[in-house]
Amino acid sequence: MRLTKIGRRRCGLPARNGTEENMSTPTLSLDDMPTIGEDVVFRELEGEIVILNLEKGEYFGVDDVGTRVWTLFAEGRSLRQVADIMVREYDVPRETVTADLLRLAGELISHGLIRVRHAGSESAGG
Repeated sequence: MRLTKIGRRRCGLPARNGTEENMSTPTLSLDDMPTIGEDVVFRELEGEIVILNLEKGEYFGVDDVGTRVWTLFAEGRSLRQVADIMVREYDVPRETVTADLLRLAGELISHGLIRVRHAGSESAGG
């Protein structure tokens, strides 16, 4: 599961001191429910997803496994449901799937591509 920044559309002022804005990652659990951000559009091209954050003007690509994860997020699945499906479909140990899934979700949040609703609370990220 890999998220790759493809590019950035020039808009607005550069980040202070020439650095990207601080991208902190919230603590995630498998009970969290991801949702695709309101300012995010995506399209599947040749078996992979290209994702555009309209607000930031950044676009990203995900590999075939990340595409499957994104598709499951778009279907409204929880992180736990996504992990269960990935373990079954890819015959990978649950610990590996969980670690990779939580890392990918954290990256997606930090780039404003998804938000997560924590069990029993409001949304985080984005």
